Amino acid sequence: MTLYKRLYRAIEAGDRWVLNALEPRAFPARGLKLPPIFIVALPKTGSVYIQRALRSTLQIQRGEIRLGGIVDITFDWNSLVRFSRGNALTRVHLPPRSHLLYALRQAGVAKIVLHLRDPRSQIISWTRHVDRSIAQRGLASGMLDCQQVLPSDYASWSFESRLKWQVDNQLEGFVKWTENWLDLSQLQQGPETLVTSYEDFSRSPADYVRKVCSFYNIPLGQGWLRLPAMAIGSNNIFHKEAKSPVEIMGPDLYEQASAAIPATLAQRFGWLTSASVKLDMQAP
Repeated sequence: MTLYKRLYRAIEAGDRWVLNALEPRAFPARGLKLPPIFIVALPKTGSVYIQRALRSTLQIQRGEIRLGGIVDITFDWNSLVRFSRGNALTRVHLPPRSHLLYALRQAGVAKIVLHLRDPRSQIISWTRHVDRSIAQRGLASGMLDCQQVLPSDYASWSFESRLKWQVDNQLEGFVKWTENWLDLSQLQQGPETLVTSYEDFSRSPADYVRKVCSFYNIPLGQGWLRLPAMAIGSNNIFHKEAKSPVEIMGPDLYEQASAAIPATLAQRFGWLTSASVKLDMQAP
């Protein structure tokens, strides 16, 4: 072993020791032993803000669960076990897989939060997210986000054309993701699941934080609640559209997007169906 390699490993071990020593002071968890908080979120639902609000309120760290897999995604068991010890929160965009839920339960993660959004509003926000990704890092970054090849001239299209492409190629996948996760949440061998929505969160972030804490049986002490600055959610929850989704999409694309949402899903969450297009267009 070379001198440089020995020096590297010594510094690496020292850093690990220092971080382990600082952890209980940097993240005191309000002096409590808190359960692991696991949030599965549909992309573009304000979940980054949710994560920061809960971590600040509860003084807990961000849990890191390594992911891997050969033909599908899976957890690294050791990092999952470390997370299950508690005083940590993780937020993930995971595909719905029964083996993941079984592993969570076996590792000691007894509860999870499933966070959703009306797919029509979500796909508009998603399209803008992909636009930012491409502008900052190039077309390949947008392809990694969409997990498929984008047209080579995609970035030069109008926003309306890009949104149409996302509705044609991505919306159905997001709807199926939502349906499949809701189905999996009923599995008895999996963790107990709290289903929440972007719509409820956007109405009152403070009430949302209280609801999640109550689900995990965490009593909030006076003055504990800490909400991040609104700027953190400027691209999601606090971004106020000048137009409604139907006005942004136009009636034809809105009708197409609405048709992709099963009636049972729309009724459960109060998402207006395509029959409401005219009413939406006439709303002030």
